[in-house]
Amino acid sequence: MEGADIHFHFHPFSIFQKARSTRVGSEIGRRQPMQGSRTIGVPCIVVLSLCSWVGVAVGAMFQYPGGADAVLKYSPSASNVPTAISFSITASNLIPAGSQVELQLPGFTRNAGGSLALQQTTGLGPAATGMWDEVAQTLLLQVPSQVGTIAGTIPVSEGMRLPRSGLLKDQFTLRYSRTPPQSFVSPAVGSFAPDFDITERRTRLVYGSVILGGPVTSGHLINLLISFENRMSILNEEVVMLTLPNFNGDSFSLANNVVAKDMGNKGRFVAAWDSAAFTLLLHYLCDTGGCELESGPQKNIEVKGKLRVPSDGVALNDPTLTIETTAIQGPVSAIPIDFSDSVKGVIRSSSLSFCEGQCIFNMFEWFCVTKRAHPAQRTEMTFSFVFEVDLVENETVVLFLPGFVGPDRTKIPISGHPLCEVGAKSSPYDVTVALKQHPYGCTSNVLCEALAYTGSGVLGRASWSNTSKELTLTAAMAVSEGTQHVVAVPMDSGISLPAAGIRTNSMDIKLRSECVSGPIPPASPRSVLSVGALQNVLLSFTPALPAVTTEIAFSFTASMDLEVGDVLQLMLLDLNDDTVSGDPVAASSPDAFKSGVTWNKASNTLFLTCTQKLIAATSIAVRVPASFGLRLPLEGVGPTSDHHFYVLNANHGYIPNTRVVQTTDVPPVLDATILTYGASSGFNFSTLTFQFTAKRALAVGDKITLRLEGFTGKSTEAS
Repeated sequence: MEGADIHFHFHPFSIFQKARSTRVGSEIGRRQPMQGSRTIGVPCIVVLSLCSWVGVAVGAMFQYPGGADAVLKYSPSASNVPTAISFSITASNLIPAGSQVELQLPGFTRNAGGSLALQQTTGLGPAATGMWDEVAQTLLLQVPSQVGTIAGTIPVSEGMRLPRSGLLKDQFTLRYSRTPPQSFVSPAVGSFAPDFDITERRTRLVYGSVILGGPVTSGHLINLLISFENRMSILNEEVVMLTLPNFNGDSFSLANNVVAKDMGNKGRFVAAWDSAAFTLLLHYLCDTGGCELESGPQKNIEVKGKLRVPSDGVALNDPTLTIETTAIQGPVSAIPIDFSDSVKGVIRSSSLSFCEGQCIFNMFEWFCVTKRAHPAQRTEMTFSFVFEVDLVENETVVLFLPGFVGPDRTKIPISGHPLCEVGAKSSPYDVTVALKQHPYGCTSNVLCEALAYTGSGVLGRASWSNTSKELTLTAAMAVSEGTQHVVAVPMDSGISLPAAGIRTNSMDIKLRSECVSGPIPPASPRSVLSVGALQNVLLSFTPALPAVTTEIAFSFTASMDLEVGDVLQLMLLDLNDDTVSGDPVAASSPDAFKSGVTWNKASNTLFLTCTQKLIAATSIAVRVPASFGLRLPLEGVGPTSDHHFYVLNANHGYIPNTRVVQTTDVPPVLDATILTYGASSGFNFSTLTFQFTAKRALAVGDKITLRLEGFTGKSTEAS
């Protein structure tokens, strides 16, 4: 630095700190004045290593003076369970290439150190990973090139867990490397987890009979004991919520004053039950208004004689039973209750599935075809069940099917041999088989369609009320407990699926029975086949002109959740793609399909792959720009084109090949075309006249070609 002018600027410090040297230079350690203290001028000692000040050497820990925006987020926001951790650091100075950034996360655990995968990264390069140190509880990140922001998400699958004790809002111990270390902006996280795995102190759910010493049986009223240890304070009017799927009982509100725990001058818990959402709300109330339920010993809260165990029982430590809270000092996302009793159900198993199945007799044999079910279309329903109670002849099982539509019927024959089980067991859809006899037992096409035959199932007949949406199945014989039975409601009954489809294991569908040997209160079948549906589907083109490249816009609303990896195929059979190469850069709102669009020239299909979870009823729009090179046909595209279809391979509802009904009208280049012949002698014409209306401007040099198959004549050139 010979001949250079060096300037130093000094400021008073509230706390003197010795300068620290880095690998390629040094800096003066600074600390801002502590809140509430006076700034006092003190002597300062400056130690400089006169090396080239060019940044951080490759592999050095990222350190720089100045501020930054640093954020941590968690999903689920709960302690001691596998959690996705998202981080973002935007530095006021650029982070040099080759730097290492260390995230200090005391109390976080993974049960093992080593490399972990990162998702949705920024500034960390492709296929980014981090290195977790289980002892030091730090995450080390490598920055390959100079950037201003780094970000990423550690997925749930990596097994990272938040501290057992929970976290305060903006907890100062969560920091990243700089001098001095900078704390993250981060949310508070509550906890129901004790410091150690002491069984008695973990969340617990115990069922007791309302009759002293009596057994706990499914379908009957119970006393419910809830135990938890809150590691954060719970303030007045805050709520602890339990979700108890398929539990029964009439709804009651806070106004009913069902006191579940009275703690005297420390307040009380008052319960409320929502039978539609299966949620039990425990409201903490304190008459003085200013008190709070401090963290500490386990709380035992009891709701007596209000709820019933599900008809199909409860498994031991059932993970679908969850606890959560929105407490300001530490919210907890829904997490499974650690320990819960098992109760044998009156329903051992139950399932409901759908398909389009029909057989046609050609005077020699029955041709039976099965296809995937479509929303708003007639369906065969297959109901499989094992009860732990007996049914006697003429007792009924009722299925509540909201959203289903069909004409009222008093007699529907029920078969014991579903058409959907006639095809290959591994793939019952899109199967055609030839049979000597109809599986239902009907003997002609007319009798099958008229439902004029006798059912063969143990539940041999049914009735349907379109008003109550109830399908009532009647036992044709005694049905013994513990025996599996399968019955089919024929597609000719005219009952159609909801237009919005069926969500996976839908809890809207219920079954019940008033059998003498033991009533079965309403319960959802354990397994319900999903049937996907897209609503508000619109395919449009801009510009809407034939023979030009166009922007393709496809919008829809999914009736079910879409998961990462779900694929929507949009088949555009009449578009030309001679100029297409590579994959399009599409726009998507939300961004779930922006980076997941590819084009298959062989099948004229756009593949749209979902890259983030979308909840049901989300409106989605995807646009493929005109610059990609897809060209509309000369003959145009009608508003109800038969050449546009979509297929959706989704976790929560497969949608088979479905025509796009609503499409932008693209008129052809030429309209009102007329071809006439002049005076003729034999097969010779003196004139050939072609009349047309041009739907778009024609430029000099544009050509119109008529293909005249079978015509002969001398070749001529246009003059």
